[in-house]
Amino acid sequence: MKKILLLSLIFASGTQLLFAEPSSALMRDYEKIKVIYYDTKTKEERAELTYEISKKSPDKPIYLLTRYGKGSCDKFKEISWDTLAEISEKNGRLQVLSSKCSARDKNGHMILGYEKIFDYVKAKIYWTQFDKNGKPTKKATFPIKGVTTDDVTMAFFLKAYVKHHNEPGYKNFYLLTNEPKLYKVNFKLVGTETLELPIGKKRALKIKTTADMGIVDDILDKYVPHTYFWYEDSPDLQWLQYQGLETSLNSDYVIASIAELETSSPHLTSAP
Repeated sequence: MKKILLLSLIFASGTQLLFAEPSSALMRDYEKIKVIYYDTKTKEERAELTYEISKKSPDKPIYLLTRYGKGSCDKFKEISWDTLAEISEKNGRLQVLSSKCSARDKNGHMILGYEKIFDYVKAKIYWTQFDKNGKPTKKATFPIKGVTTDDVTMAFFLKAYVKHHNEPGYKNFYLLTNEPKLYKVNFKLVGTETLELPIGKKRALKIKTTADMGIVDDILDKYVPHTYFWYEDSPDLQWLQYQGLETSLNSDYVIASIAELETSSPHLTSAP
């Protein structure tokens, strides 16, 4: 009888794990993607990046995002950079807790770094730039005016917006860049397209984002390169492609496409 009860408990626990409630922000427990950046003018490859996201614990919606890149970025060539971000979920959206990025030359020497700390109690974001010695050289503080993301987490953050694009609370958000500037950004689903990608042919939802500059929006729309995101037209809404400025207003206009996708963690092994 005790054995039967024990087996019942094990089965019930296993069932709860197998059918755990999915992420309201459409996050997987594990995801690794390889991304290739191309210059839209020359069609040449600029950089290769690898994103890896993993859930910190099974019972808390907190994730670690690592990003490693090599190639060219902004004015720098033959560099590498690595990023670590911590994100959580709140009210069906991703919420950035912190992100830190450092860039190194081809010899492995640090060039510069950035850090963002989001303090939701004080409703402030603390941004810091570091020099090659890791010394802070510039600081800025921004108010948290509403739902906010950054350059590191934006592609994943927008999945909830794609899912709820017809709802009034998903028309705009705030973006913190490393210029540093805090932009209010408008979000719009503009249609569907079929993309030919290294991972196969995908039917995609096309998203347009624009900085909300008030009465000059129509003027800027004519002269500032447009920013687009594509997500797979499926329940997972997998991010597929980005087209827009690489970093800031004067940077290169690029296309970044997914080249590889893994959703099974190599750290999980089956019981013997």
